[in-house]
Amino acid sequence: MESFIGSYTDTVRARYLRLHGDDDLCEDARFVGTDFLRFEQRVTRLLGERCDGCVPSGCLDGALAMQTAVLYGTVGEHLHAGRLADALDLLDAHARFCVCWLDDKRPEDVPYPACAQTLYNAAQLTVNLAILYEPFLPKTARKLRAAYGFGKAWQFSSIPAGTRIIPPPAAT
Repeated sequence: MESFIGSYTDTVRARYLRLHGDDDLCEDARFVGTDFLRFEQRVTRLLGERCDGCVPSGCLDGALAMQTAVLYGTVGEHLHAGRLADALDLLDAHARFCVCWLDDKRPEDVPYPACAQTLYNAAQLTVNLAILYEPFLPKTARKLRAAYGFGKAWQFSSIPAGTRIIPPPAAT
């Protein structure tokens, strides 16, 4: 599965370079993964503030898991067909959904034991979004893989409760 992600990362990079003529894939382009990055930063901050930097115990929300698992297949099909913009549109829509989902749950306003379920699911969403965005944001995905400790498989993944999240270093 690692070769799947790697091959599409190379494809995305090659097309970007043909279009923009830059010498590197520009991860700081304001439009690539903005909602995902906002979501990830908020989840990492909340885990640090509310759970001492660890993923709390919780149960995976079946509807969220199913929606994300289906996204792997759909995004993979778009990447395989060379429809990079369609794949990115799907990812961005899912990231916006995740931001709205977390906004609705308002874990900042709920006492810790009651918000653990939300934070557990938010951590799982972060892991999967990082994997899905890897062809478009390879450097960010590597940083998050190191922080969250998840694998490279192109499939729905989860990290266990109790996993200590080491926040990625601030961008320089």
